[in-house]
Amino acid sequence: MKIKLLLLTLFTSSISAQTLNMGTGGESGNYYQMGQDIASYCNTELSPSTVNIMQSGGSISNLVGMQNKQYSLGMVQEDVLFYNAKIIER
Repeated sequence: MKIKLLLLTLFTSSISAQTLNMGTGGESGNYYQMGQDIASYCNTELSPSTVNIMQSGGSISNLVGMQNKQYSLGMVQEDVLFYNAKIIER
């Protein structure tokens, strides 16, 4: 089974010099490592904005964190996103 990951971005206003917190996963997991790579790229290309990766519990924690405005960005597995989108629609 191929796992697809989505990087969700919630912007309520245009980006200006700011820090964007990204929910990832546990330090030893793939989400965290991918977050480091994304942050490294973005911190070079999006200057003066900064992407700050944050350790989290994974997909569901990242969705909740984005909803609560703890994170501006989050790594979310596609099936988790799909399931939770259906709940929100109800």
